[in-house]
Amino acid sequence: MFYLDHGSTIYQNTNDKWAAIAEWDAVSYGTTVRGTKALRWIDGTDEWTGNDIGEYPGWPTEVHDDGRYWSAALSCIFAEMGRDEILRTVIESHFFLTPDSSDAAFEDAVDALALADDNFTGGANRPTIYRCAVERNLTTLEGDADFDGVPDEIDNCPEIPNHDQADGDDDGHGNACDNCPEVSNADQADTDGDEIGNACDNCPSEANADQGDGDGDGAGTVCDRNDECAAISMLAGRKVGFGYGLGILAASFLGLLVSLRREDD
Repeated sequence: MFYLDHGSTIYQNTNDKWAAIAEWDAVSYGTTVRGTKALRWIDGTDEWTGNDIGEYPGWPTEVHDDGRYWSAALSCIFAEMGRDEILRTVIESHFFLTPDSSDAAFEDAVDALALADDNFTGGANRPTIYRCAVERNLTTLEGDADFDGVPDEIDNCPEIPNHDQADGDDDGHGNACDNCPEVSNADQADTDGDEIGNACDNCPSEANADQGDGDGDGAGTVCDRNDECAAISMLAGRKVGFGYGLGILAASFLGLLVSLRREDD
């Protein structure tokens, strides 16, 4: 029960307890942090020092102190999901909650958020929800490195979130991490290290992440010796021998003369 000896005497004398509470709350908590005082900061900082509050200890303590950790996790989620998305998710999550005062109360609440997100987005925000909660020690998610809700041992992209596990070419590697998402290549071989698998790389021995193909013949510009556009590109962008460069230009010029002669005939 709140005692009326808090706050100004003007409020005590009028027995206006709500005004007394409001004034007391405004001045009695913490120190000035970021220009103001507050009962508890919701962004994971301490109301007295402004320092980060760290992780939840793992068991219930004082309700307001515990609430800071939950608020910190929600602030983290809000930063990535945005206002409208997090608000509807939090409201929806209440339909999955049951009263719980045990050490697992926060874990249940995090799971409820994930279930709500499943309803709205099919789990698109699940990695964000669990990552923010794990950072505050509100839950544990061992064996799921990317927080997408799929255990690592059966996740077809264990390091990249892909809750839907889509695998268009059915090679055992999810689209989200497959270096050839439209061509089956279970070995994920990538000889030139350009993050395009050999099975779909138009220059598998020479790095060309942009997969440029000047003449559209299926061979990438950087490795197509018959591509006149490629020859110009190589002269402009590579350090090649003078004789080799002249040879390419001469061959191109000779091809042009032959073409003109045929037109004259």
